[in-house]
Amino acid sequence: MSTQLQEHTILIGSYGWLHDEWLGEFYPEDLPDEWQLGYYGNEFQVVLVPADYWTAGAGAIAEWLEETDESPRFICEWPGQVQDKAATVELLALFAHLGVRVMGILLGIDDEPNEQVLALASHLSQHYALCIDAGQDTGESVLEQIREHCYNENVSLCWHGEAESAVNMSTGKLLVARINSTELDPRTMRFIVEECIKQGKLDRDVALIFDGKPPSLQQMTNAG
Repeated sequence: MSTQLQEHTILIGSYGWLHDEWLGEFYPEDLPDEWQLGYYGNEFQVVLVPADYWTAGAGAIAEWLEETDESPRFICEWPGQVQDKAATVELLALFAHLGVRVMGILLGIDDEPNEQVLALASHLSQHYALCIDAGQDTGESVLEQIREHCYNENVSLCWHGEAESAVNMSTGKLLVARINSTELDPRTMRFIVEECIKQGKLDRDVALIFDGKPPSLQQMTNAG
């Protein structure tokens, strides 16, 4: 699913697609797990692939591609424990199997970034559009360091829908707006969608991702 204003499109999706709670509500009860991504892709155009999905390996990724056509596109969540060179090369090789359907990488940094983490961020941004997720409870001093890195490296800072942080969304090729709420009122939803549309006018990809256990299908539908 996408929402569009003239030529500016926001892709709407969720954090993962394997949610038991969606059986019967979204997926048919008898739909095999391996067909769920294809079913999901008929309705939604992007998915944030959780870090633990990558442990399934190249065989699973081949099945994802076999069961889908052009949708959904993939934003790849980077596992926090993967920082050394060999593991980084291996994981990027997995992403490469998805080809042009990779929109970018989401890298979580919720603590004071050290040189190794910042070097990893710089390296990843040379391969794919990068968005850094600093979480919602990160202290201002840490946020300032991450913002400075984003500005210097032209990467994006993940947005969680707060009005006061909307001004920090203007860098990078990919903006991920990650919303973790099942009780958004219509005014707040409209604000989030309108802010995403503004960012889409800046010639960048914008993905509105709904989080939660499970993500709210109703909110995802309302956003579209």
